[in-house]
Amino acid sequence: MAENVMNCVEARDLLSAWIDGEAAQDGPALESHLGGCGECSRELSELRRTVEAVQALPRITAPSNFAQNVMAALAEPETPAADAEPPAPVAIAQPL
Repeated sequence: MAENVMNCVEARDLLSAWIDGEAAQDGPALESHLGGCGECSRELSELRRTVEAVQALPRITAPSNFAQNVMAALAEPETPAADAEPPAPVAIAQPL
């Protein structure tokens, strides 16, 4: 940003990049904004907690045929489930 003043919308747009270390050029303006804006500071804290929680999840490995199975399922025509209810009738207004 050319200016050193940042509003909440601009700050919130940068929070994810800031956490990822990708907003260094906006750092001074963002830090200044966060120092004076409790709401954006809380949002940054919540975002950090979310990132930490996701990073703490166990890593899983998808089966080797996962992508192939997804692509095959996408290529199949959609069929309604056997226990699905039929769509409700639609009333059409008729001119008087």
